[in-house]
Amino acid sequence: MLLIFILLIVILMVLTVFVMVTPHSAIDQYLLVSVQHYDVDILKNTAVVLAHVGSLYGTSLIAGLLCAVLIYQRRRAQVLQLLVGFFLTVGMTWLLKWLIARPRPEAVDPSAVATYGSSFPSAHSAYAAMLAIMLVLVFRSNQTVKYWVWGVALIWAVLMGWSRIYINAHYATDVLAGWIIAILMMSFSIGLINKFYLNQRYQ
Repeated sequence: MLLIFILLIVILMVLTVFVMVTPHSAIDQYLLVSVQHYDVDILKNTAVVLAHVGSLYGTSLIAGLLCAVLIYQRRRAQVLQLLVGFFLTVGMTWLLKWLIARPRPEAVDPSAVATYGSSFPSAHSAYAAMLAIMLVLVFRSNQTVKYWVWGVALIWAVLMGWSRIYINAHYATDVLAGWIIAILMMSFSIGLINKFYLNQRYQ
């Protein structure tokens, strides 16, 4: 697990340097065109809906509901994991946005979706991956729905990443970085709170 954590940090560092050196890289441009190849109204509408639902406001609402479920079940450690992971993910995402200041892809349609901040990393993608991990965390002990939840969580994260590229709000590397940040921050939060509760138990 530690090796995976370190590997993800290295990948994020490589991505950061890559976008700083080549803000509009050829591979990102190619992936952008490939994802946008099918110009269909239903896909545009879906991407716009995801942009609104997956915003910080929408994500905060869903995360709040998940915390409420955990509070009702008296799972205090998991509540702390969600809260700490939430603030770490949001904070790290916007810190990198400010530090890297990567320009967004050209020709974002402001009438379709509003964008805030710079391009790298994708906040919507980070929030989606964060929520996916939260869903798995909340329902992991429920054997009846666990695998369905995993499927929904994965689809949600992938769809959000696709939508950000499809509406020209982000490059693929922005999306990948957003996913990695969420995984790192949520994993750190889960490990930190688990260690805290373990120490409390043996004091």
